[in-house]
Amino acid sequence: MRYFLAFLCVIRCLIASDFDYIVVGTSPFSLLEALYKHNLGYKVLILEQSEEIGGAWKSIEVCGVPNADLGCHTIGSNLEIMHFLRDYAGCQIVSMDDPCSLLPEKPGSNGYYFSKGCYELIYNLIKMIEGTNIVCLLGHKIEKIFFDEEQNRARVKAKDKEFTTDKIILTSHSQIQLDGAKSAKTSKRSKFYHLYLLIQDPTSPRFSYKTGVIPETKRVMNLSRFVDLAHTGRQLIVIETVSEKQLGLGEVFLGNLKEKMLLDKSAYLLKSESYVYESCSLNRSLIKDSKAEGIFEILQTSNLQSLTNYIERWKAVLKPY
Repeated sequence: MRYFLAFLCVIRCLIASDFDYIVVGTSPFSLLEALYKHNLGYKVLILEQSEEIGGAWKSIEVCGVPNADLGCHTIGSNLEIMHFLRDYAGCQIVSMDDPCSLLPEKPGSNGYYFSKGCYELIYNLIKMIEGTNIVCLLGHKIEKIFFDEEQNRARVKAKDKEFTTDKIILTSHSQIQLDGAKSAKTSKRSKFYHLYLLIQDPTSPRFSYKTGVIPETKRVMNLSRFVDLAHTGRQLIVIETVSEKQLGLGEVFLGNLKEKMLLDKSAYLLKSESYVYESCSLNRSLIKDSKAEGIFEILQTSNLQSLTNYIERWKAVLKPY
C-alpha cells in the first residue's frame, strides 16, 4: 500500500499543471489578484504583453519628465478604496484638489489621489510581487490558449514558451485567442489620445483635474504636484482629446487654459508630446462558446472605483503593507 501511495504521488507530480493560476496583464487589479491567489497558497504566473507593468495605469517619461501618469485618472471619494490603497498598497493618499493635504476626510469634488500619481501604486505593487515567488514575465503576449478537456486544464502559448494551468484570470480588457472557439468575432479596440504640455509658468498649479473646460477634449489633468514640478516654475499638463486631430493643438489649448485662468497669462509652451494608448474589450463570446468557460475568472476593471468589488476578500487574505 505504501508503494502504491508513493506511486500515486509521483503520477500527480507528473501530471500537475505548471501553475495553479495564470494572470493575464498587470493592471492594479491583476497584480492585487495575483497577490491574493499567492497568499492563498497557489502557484501564480503573470503574463504581460508589454515590456512595462501597469496597463492603463502605467507611468511614462514624457516631455523629459519621468514617472508621469499615462492619461487622466481619478480614485473617487470612496473611503473604503482610500483606506485600502493606504493600508494594503502603501500609498500616501492626498486630496486631488489639494495635493498638499494628506488623508483628508473631505477630499473635495475630485476625490482622492496618489501623492506621486499612479507610479506610486504600481511601484508599491511591484515591490510586493518581488517579495513573493510569483513569476512575472514581460513581453509575453498570449498567442493561443488550448483547453485539455480530459485533464480540465489549459495550455497557454506565449512568445516561445508554453505553460499549463488550472485557471486563467482575465480582465474586462484582456485580449486572448482560444483554440477551437466557435466565435469569429474580434475584440473591440479603442484608442485614447493624450497631449502632454510642458509649460513655463511662474505661479503655482491652479488645478489638478478638470472636465469640460476645453472644447474637443474629454478631461485635463495637471500632473505637476505628482511629478515634483510644483515649485520649479514649470507645469506638466495632460489633455485627453476626442480624436487624433487635436493632438497638434498645443498652443490653442494653452490659450484656452489661460482664458479659464487655469494658467498665468505669462505662461508659454516649452514642449509638447502626444501618446496614444490602445485598449481592447474582452470578447466574452469566445469563452461562452467554448468548453473551457470554467477555467476562466474575469475581473471587472473599468476604473479604480471597481476595486470595491474585491476589497473585502483581498483584505481577508492580504497583509497590511
